[in-house]
Amino acid sequence: MIWSLFFAALIIIIVLLKYLPFSGVRCPQCGTKCDPDHPLCRHCGWIFEDLGDDDDDYGELEDMR
Repeated sequence: MIWSLFFAALIIIIVLLKYLPFSGVRCPQCGTKCDPDHPLCRHCGWIFEDLGDDDDDYGELEDMR
């Protein structure tokens, strides 16, 4: 019985560590922390999306008729 409780607690801890945002945004390629003032990862050069801008400025769609 004690082993099943230990196993359940271990799984809960692993899930919490996986899904709780402890450290903010990280680079998906190398794992370094994202600097909000710099659009590129300082370690590997990954290009981050603009985290503060939710609108996509693609312009108006042209009518193709």
